[in-house]
This record gives sequence, structure tokens and C-alpha cells, in this order.
Amino acid sequence: MRTTKTINPAVVKYWRIKAVIQSIIVIIVVFIILNVIEFFMDASIPEWITIPIYVLTVLDCLYDITLAPSLKQKFWQYGFSDDRILLKKGIWFRKQITIPILRIQNVETKIGPIAKTMNLASLEITTAATDYTFPEMNIEEAEHLQKQIQKQIEQTV
Repeated sequence: MRTTKTINPAVVKYWRIKAVIQSIIVIIVVFIILNVIEFFMDASIPEWITIPIYVLTVLDCLYDITLAPSLKQKFWQYGFSDDRILLKKGIWFRKQITIPILRIQNVETKIGPIAKTMNLASLEITTAATDYTFPEMNIEEAEHLQKQIQKQIEQTV
């Protein structure tokens, strides 16, 4: 492997902001679902059901906000060689993906509204089989990697 990189620690802050927004939505949806069920059943849902649902939802949200971003940053890696790209990811289940340069059809950078304010972008590689998304990185780095991959594709073709 010619170059191996890990995720920029600044991306963890972005992942936490995303997790807070997603957690708020999840908690609201769970609350609405439980109240709609209770309303249409004309009976109250027992507390031994609702309390564990709320507790598990909050614990999952806390995990997504506090621990998961740091673990993702620790275990995500990507690397380049002359003829392939290697992705390593996974917190609980590790996965190693090798993408041959010759199979790549498209390389895109994606920037969302929150990522844009933090000067971050993600890189998406498309092959005939599937799409592979790199985690967020600095916009300049994402554009540089996009050009580097396109250059490698042109050299191998």
C-alpha cells in the first residue's frame, strides 16, 4: 500500500452534530408513535413497556453521540496503491474492501449543508457493482483525492 490515511479528528465533531440531530428526530418519532398507539387503543400502554423503550432509545442516542464517532474515527482507514483503493471500516464488525482502479466508473465529492459550514466533504466512488463512500474530510483533500483517483484511472486505461 503506497499511502494509508486515517480520518481527520475534526470530522468527529461533525459526526457528533449529525448524531445529535438524528437523535432528536428519533426521540420525537418514538414519542409520537407511542402516543398515537395509546390514543387509538383507547387504553394506556403499560409502563413496563414504555419505560424500557424510552430508556433504550436514549441510551442508543447517547452512544451515537458520544462513543460511536470516536470509534468510527479510530477504525476507519483508507489507502491507495497504483492499481487499487483499500477501505477498512467497522466498529463491531471489521470490513476490508478493495476497489480495483480499473473498475471505477465515477468519483464524486458530496457536500451537505452542515459539512459545508465545517469545510468538509465526502468522496463517493462508483463501480458497476456498487457505491463506496469515504467519510468526510477537508474539501481540499477530497478534491485532491478525486483528482488523484481520476489521474490513476487515466494512467491505467
